Amino acid sequence: MPSSCNCRILKGIDCGSGGPLRLPLRELEVDSFGGVGRVSTAEEAQHVAAQIMKEAEEQAVAVRERAYQEGFNEGLKEGRRRAEEAMSKMLQNTKEILREAEAERAAIMNSTEREIVELVLETAKRVVAAELKVNPDVVVAITKEALTLVRDRPHMLVQVHPDDLETCNQARQQLEALVPDGGALRILPDIRIERGGCVIDTGQGVVDATFGSRWAAIMESVKG
Repeated sequence: MPSSCNCRILKGIDCGSGGPLRLPLRELEVDSFGGVGRVSTAEEAQHVAAQIMKEAEEQAVAVRERAYQEGFNEGLKEGRRRAEEAMSKMLQNTKEILREAEAERAAIMNSTEREIVELVLETAKRVVAAELKVNPDVVVAITKEALTLVRDRPHMLVQVHPDDLETCNQARQQLEALVPDGGALRILPDIRIERGGCVIDTGQGVVDATFGSRWAAIMESVKG
C-alpha cells in the first residue's frame, strides 16, 4: 500500500457547491485416463496434466507398436499413419489440459491478489479509525492542514465532531494563527462529521477533510 505521508489527502476547494471476494474455482474434469478423478486447483491440474502427458506418451508408444505390428498385415504405410494420428490426438488433448491449467492458475493468482489488497485496506482502515478515537490531537493536525489551503480567506467556519470540539477549542490559538489579520474563525460541532476530521466553509468554498473523504482518496491511490 502506498504511504500517504507524502501525498495530500485533503480534497481541494469546491467553489461550486457547499470480505473479501472469494471466487469459486471451476472444477476441472479429467477423465480421459482412468483413475485420475476430479481436481479443483490449478496446481493439481498441472500435476494431473503431467501425469497424463506421461501416460499419453506411453500409450502412444504402445499404439505405434501395435499399429506397426498390424502394418505387417495391412501394410507398413497404413500402420505408421494410424500410429501418428493416435499420438497426435493424445498430445493435442494434453496440450489443451495444460493451457486450461495455466489459465486457472492465473485466475487464482489474480483473485488472491485482490483478496489480499482488500484485506490489507480494511485492516488499515480499522487501525486508523481506532487511532482517531484514542488520539484526539489528530483532529488539530488535520484542521491545521486544511486551514492552510484557505488561509487567504477572511472568514472560516470549522465544523468538527462534538467529541473533538473541546480539543479544537483548546488549540484555538494555533488555529487562529492560520487566519489572516482581521479574519474570523468559528468552530462548531456537527454530529455528521466523523471523529478526527473536519469541514471548513469559507463562504466561497469548502474543504472536506473528513475521515471518509481522506480514506476514499487513499483507496483511489492504492487501487489506481
